Order: sequence, then C-alpha cells, then structure tokens
Amino acid sequence: MTAPANDRTDEERLLVRTESGRLFDARTRQPVTLDELVTDVRCGRRFRATEDRGGGECTYQVLAHVLLTAVAPAAPGAMRACGTPEPLVDTVDEVPSPGPTV
Repeated sequence: MTAPANDRTDEERLLVRTESGRLFDARTRQPVTLDELVTDVRCGRRFRATEDRGGGECTYQVLAHVLLTAVAPAAPGAMRACGTPEPLVDTVDEVPSPGPTV
C-alpha cells in the first residue's frame, strides 16, 4: 500500500484510538492499521495517539502494539493466529552431554 502524494512522512501523525481500540488519523479521519504504523515507524515517522474519550495520551500503548505486530511473527513463543504459543525450543529426545570441564 502506497502513501498518498499529499501524505508527508516527516510530519508527525496524530492518531485517535476509539474505545474499541481502532485507530484513526485525526487529520484525514481515515482508519489506520497497525501494519501501516509499523511501516511508518520503520521509515522514522513519528506519531502521537490520544484516547477518543477524554483525550488521554496513549502513544506508548499504541507503540507497544506496533512493536508486537512488527516482531511477533519472528519471536520465539509468540502467539500464532490460532492462539497457541510456539514452543521456545524444539522437542529434544536426548540431552546432550556437557562438554569437558576446564
């Protein structure tokens, strides 16, 4: 997905998070996905997020979700789409003997 021509990547993006957790760009009033934010963060674009109700700051919570979206598929023990965690290590049939003592 490409950014619109009038979308400046050097400009801080202002986001609003609804009670249901959906994100919207405050300037364009368009929905924003976490994948879009992952791309923005990788390109160095800054964003600030506030709650729809009350206007409380929630940038760090949104950033945490962005980071989890970016690294979760590659992280050991990450949640799969079906909700079952990946094992941290493969099943080991026999334990290797320790190396020589020094």
